Amino acid sequence: MAGSNEANEANEANAGSLGRSGGSGFGVLPDRVDLPFIAEDRVDRKRLPPAGWRDRFWAGEWAAWLTLVDFAQTAVLPYVRPTPTVTVVAKTGNVGNGTCTLGAVQASWQTGLYRLRCVSTASNGVFALTDPRGRLLVLAGVGTPVSAEVVFTINTGGTAFAVGDGFDITVSPGDETLWLDAPVAFRSQMPARFSVTASFPASDNKGTCRMAAAQPALHGLGTGTYTLACTAINARATATFQLTYPDGNPSAVSYVVALAKDAKVAVQDEVNCVITSGATPFDAGDKFEIKVRPLTVGIVPKLVGNTGNGTCTYDPDTLAPDNTTIGLWSLRCTDAASGLTFNLYDPDGNVTALTLSGGPPPSARITTPLVLTVTAGSTPFAEGDGFDIDIGGFDEQELRDLVRLAEDERADALGEIIAQHDSFISYFMAAMSISPKTHPSTCLLLHIGSVVGAFVSLHFKGLYQRRRPSQRAPGLLPPVPVPGHPAYPSGHSTQAHLMALCVKQALPDGVRKELGDVLDALADRIARNREIAGLHYGSDSRAGADLAGQILAILTSSSMPLSVPQSVPPDEDPGTGARFKAIVTAAQAEWS
Repeated sequence: MAGSNEANEANEANAGSLGRSGGSGFGVLPDRVDLPFIAEDRVDRKRLPPAGWRDRFWAGEWAAWLTLVDFAQTAVLPYVRPTPTVTVVAKTGNVGNGTCTLGAVQASWQTGLYRLRCVSTASNGVFALTDPRGRLLVLAGVGTPVSAEVVFTINTGGTAFAVGDGFDITVSPGDETLWLDAPVAFRSQMPARFSVTASFPASDNKGTCRMAAAQPALHGLGTGTYTLACTAINARATATFQLTYPDGNPSAVSYVVALAKDAKVAVQDEVNCVITSGATPFDAGDKFEIKVRPLTVGIVPKLVGNTGNGTCTYDPDTLAPDNTTIGLWSLRCTDAASGLTFNLYDPDGNVTALTLSGGPPPSARITTPLVLTVTAGSTPFAEGDGFDIDIGGFDEQELRDLVRLAEDERADALGEIIAQHDSFISYFMAAMSISPKTHPSTCLLLHIGSVVGAFVSLHFKGLYQRRRPSQRAPGLLPPVPVPGHPAYPSGHSTQAHLMALCVKQALPDGVRKELGDVLDALADRIARNREIAGLHYGSDSRAGADLAGQILAILTSSSMPLSVPQSVPPDEDPGTGARFKAIVTAAQAEWS
């Protein structure tokens, strides 16, 4: 309001030159004296026809908020990680009639669909397990229990498995329950350094071992040296290699490669590499050594903070001894009385207990599986206090990516970063060449995506309390104000991807095929601009896209309440239809 008064005073000051007596005799900056609306009797008695709120042009936003109310009655937003429901079904069209039995999930479980697919018929079948985000976790044999986020055993049947056979394992937090996995679940790849050396000189031309470029690390990767040794030469036609883990134990699977030049075999067991034969055949005893070290290591108090002010420190030279699993470890106090007993959990939930003693102050040093020293402070630890121990440096890996983005892309993206900071619905309207006048219900779907996406993302921001990248690396210098709420998941990504998903519900098949890719690309671009600005990690954006898909599944489910027709105040009669579905139907008519 202060700005309006200042503007009016400025108009009055300009009246001599630009007002009623200025220039050509008419004012370009009129004030209230020039146009006394309320003083004119024919104006102040003017009334518009009565109309219900639903009939007003601006009712769209109100309907979006009502949809949020419907959604809030349906969706469950937990504050602690739920116990998941795990189911398995055989892939349609399996040739083999074997089965897959399930055990309990590991602590590192993710929501979504795990796929088991037969990739070889050797030894009754070898199956590749991929996680809900498409990453290869492990190769599994038949008849042996496997623990890789999900726990299962593949059993033989009367008919042998064929390549392509498989099983789908679904891990669900429960009906209508939304759950977002921790940031580490959305990592692009394991943060580790790999170096490969051969026991023979390159001039021998015996062959090579190279890490897979896209995904060199698989589930369970540990620090130390992996050895691939040629254990046998078979009739001068093939060579058999045995993988040994850093702890000295051999892999249960051997790898056979033909000795013909350029023949290949993939090794996919914690490490993901390819052995290629050279012009000279391998000899028994030849070997490759793969050394694995983490990019970096970080220890921080748990995200929501500790009551006690003790510390957790490490010896940077010996923190990650051989065979330490790369991933996110957690240390948690389990004794509310003394605050001296802790559990150390590895990425799969395996537990090592330790107790602080001695002092003052009490402390404890453990040397396996990590080298850590925990020391009590002046304020005792409370039950649940603890530290997150990042072996590999997931945050550091992502921060390095953001630094590169700021250096290489920020100058070009700066205009969009500033324009999209507060709102970006207009970008979707422009991409579809629509407006609230031409496609009111379609624009309403955009509003719904914005409102509901913001609501759900803020719930998980409060749950995970992830620090903004610029709080970890101030040199990122975001070009727009840093929001006063946590980073994970990205609200912009959640909203933009949910907008795209909602609108695609209304598009005809032909249009959806062409325009849907444009909307998805726009949502990805809006999310990436926040990374370029230094406001979000890449995993924040990927989590937002994942969350948007879960939200849409609830919006389109039969569990949503019947709440239309409804006006303000609400109709006395109960609703006969679900609001979101009714809006989608109306939007579909706009594209017919």
